[in-house]
Amino acid sequence: MIRNESEYRAAIGRLAEEKKRIARRKAELQKMHLSPQEVKRVIDPMRSFHLQLQEEVEGYERLKRGEFEELRNLRARPTADRPSHRARDQPASACRKARRA
Repeated sequence: MIRNESEYRAAIGRLAEEKKRIARRKAELQKMHLSPQEVKRVIDPMRSFHLQLQEEVEGYERLKRGEFEELRNLRARPTADRPSHRARDQPASACRKARRA
């Protein structure tokens, strides 16, 4: 996750370098007369890292513009180990019984 402007600039630089590196590696593999499937198998992990970094950069850029994703639920749903506020208001013995159930 990109946290500040200097990390953002570094990520932009890494993206450009990764793009060049992927292109170079793909050309090398093709010169070795590997099949398209074999080239894909080697390049896919590199592309995956590249895409993940690109998503982080795009996310940081959205935050800088003030674009936030829609919040759907600010409260987590109650579970046995995280009871709702009503359960917290009950005596401790009632909470223990609810957890055992």
